[in-house]
Order: sequence, then structure tokens, then C-alpha cells
Amino acid sequence: MAFLNHTKIEAATPEAKRITLRDGNGLFLAIERSGRKFWVFRYYFQKKAQEMRLGEYPGLGIKAAREQIVALRRLIADGKNPREEARTDEEKTFEAIASRWLIHVHGREVQASHQERNRLLLEKHVYPYFKGKRPDQITAPTILDRLQVICDAGHLVTAQRVKNLMGQVFRYCVGQGMAERDPTQDLRGLLPVRKVEHFVAILDPVELGALLRSMDGYTGSPVVKAALRVLPLIFCRPGELRHMRWQEINPSRALWVWQTSKTKTDIITPLSRQAMKILVELRALTGLGEYVFPSLRHKNRCISDMAIKAALDSLGYQGRMTGHGWRAVARTHLVETLKYPESIVEMQLGHRVKDALGRAYNRTEFVEDRIQMMQAWADWLDTLKTMPPPVQVDPTGGHDDSAWDQWLD
Repeated sequence: MAFLNHTKIEAATPEAKRITLRDGNGLFLAIERSGRKFWVFRYYFQKKAQEMRLGEYPGLGIKAAREQIVALRRLIADGKNPREEARTDEEKTFEAIASRWLIHVHGREVQASHQERNRLLLEKHVYPYFKGKRPDQITAPTILDRLQVICDAGHLVTAQRVKNLMGQVFRYCVGQGMAERDPTQDLRGLLPVRKVEHFVAILDPVELGALLRSMDGYTGSPVVKAALRVLPLIFCRPGELRHMRWQEINPSRALWVWQTSKTKTDIITPLSRQAMKILVELRALTGLGEYVFPSLRHKNRCISDMAIKAALDSLGYQGRMTGHGWRAVARTHLVETLKYPESIVEMQLGHRVKDALGRAYNRTEFVEDRIQMMQAWADWLDTLKTMPPPVQVDPTGGHDDSAWDQWLD
């Protein structure tokens, strides 16, 4: 049943926001604030709502618009998505679709840096090898051939990332009616898996004390030194520390309240007296800017992702300790040495913790318990600094033969 006629359309006036007038059979007339009027076709394809612009009124009249709707409905009945059928052949290629997915879907889910990394992966490892091909022309064997080339070059992790990216694009294609299935699902277990290598970390208390003293004596950039000293006290991920902003710190309660970049989940990190002292000293240097740890070259950026690692390497800890390693140190000693509940420690690490009923705890809970824990942790690190240096063991395995005498009856 049609609802619109020329009289109603001419009488319609624009409003503060775009409005739509229903005609019937999925045909609507949209009126923008500027007064511009154009036809829109709204429909469902594979149980998903879709919208397609047809043309401007009065260039495209009511009768012609209704005739287009009838033709588009026939396409849907034949299992074809009208919006995709209207695209040019070039717009239907895997490359073109992936580019749209990166902008309209992936870009809303991840940080800009993560989106850019994945764009470069697709441009280097996918687009040149599937150029001009539509999603339905790309098969599991051809994808495997490409991934095998990447694996043969020794880039096992990259191959897995490329496979996962292609899978996400194919699932987008399925939802948009441009492919029937995701062929990467047929490749499960066919790629070699790189052995997981955990971040190196020093766990021995005596050696940790020596490391902490070395960090206190770091003579490089004062901003990097501050980051180097704060990281053990709060044991967040180095990337999270780098992006710490002054506005996120509540000095009256000594709390750092921030959001994870991936899930936008609120995280509360209690700051010990030791951490606050370092930040107060640093505030005189960087407090007027956005970032707590700004880059020396670009004040509107934070320090680089290699700054903390480079500082540890310069102190002689290359291959022995990383910034991320402090998370393992805290996880181990808070539970095993300081005897704090594993659930509270995991929550402070930003991990998902579930209660007895399987429900995930809110990561802003148990703040008072975590405040006490973080202060005890900082105090324990201070005691490590007073421990004597580690005993130098003879690397050749030499020993005193007289030590055998203690085992005689």
C-alpha cells in the first residue's frame, strides 16, 4: 500500500534532524536538514537490516522509485543482495570489501594503531595475490598456498594473523550477502604453530633487589626513568603505562582510573605512596601536557614502545628482564610470598575473574583490598633494595672440595 503522493512530498518540510516518510514495500523518502530529498530502500537480507539509496527526488519520481523497488525485490527473491548487485565489479573484489570492512567495522573495534597494522598486513600479504578476485573466487587451497609462503619465510605468527584477518573479512562478506561461507574455517590445524615464548622475568628476590637499585640509578631521560620506576609498582602492561594521562589520576585518593583500549572496560589501579612520590616529582616536568610520560620529540605523544626495553637493556638486563616481565613477578610473589588471594591479584592484573556462579567480577570492585595490597607490594619492593648483592657463582661450576666433609658421620 502506497502512502505518499506529490502533494504530501511537496508539503513536507525539513527538521533539525533527517526525517523519513514511508511509502510502502520498503520505500522511504528521506529529507535532510538542508531540504534535500532522496529515496531510500530498506529491506532485510539474510535476517540483517539493510539500507540502499536509490536517487534524489524529483529527479527520480514516485512511479520510477516504486518500479525500482519491485525489481530489487526480485533480486532478493533470487538470493541476491540489491546493494551489492548495484556495486561495480571493482567494488565487489575482496580487496575493496576488505578496505570497507577496515573502515566501517574494524576501525570501530580497535585502536587506530592496531587498525593500521592490520591494513598493512592485508596490503602486503593478501591484496597483491588475490587482486581482482571476488570473495566467492577465493578458495581454501589458494589461501593455504599463500599462507604457506609466509610460513616458509619463518613468519609463523604473521601467517596466523593474516589467516585470522581474512576470516574476519569473509565473515563480513557472509553477513553482507557477498559470500556463502568463510573458507579459512577449513584451514584449522593446517598451519605450523610457533612455540609460545613467555616474557622473560627475574623472580629471585636478591636479583630483583639489584635490578631495582639499578633502575633507581638510571641516568637516561628523567621521563623514561620515572616510567621505569613506576612500572614495578603497578605492574600494568607497558603499553598501558605509556598512555597514562594526567587527567586519569585522582590525587586525592591516589587512584589511576582508566579504560582498556580493546574492551573499553574501566580499570582502577591504586597508587602506593612510592608511586605517588615519583608522579609528584614528574608532574613538575610534564604536568602541563596530556601524557604523564610524553615523548621528548613530540609532546603530544607518549614515549615509544621501545623506551622501557631500551632502558633495561642499557642497564645490562637484555634477555633477562622486560617491562612486561613485572606482571609475572607480581603475579608470583603477591600470591606465593605475600599470600594475597589469587582472585584479587588477577583482578589487579586486568584479567577476567569469575565468582562461584561463573559471573565475571567488575574490575572496579574490591578497591579497598587492592589499595592495601598495592601498598604492601611497594613496601616489599623497598625491602628488596636493602638486600645484599647476589653472590657471584663460578660459571665453570668450581667448588670447594672440603664441603664434602660436612656429610661425613
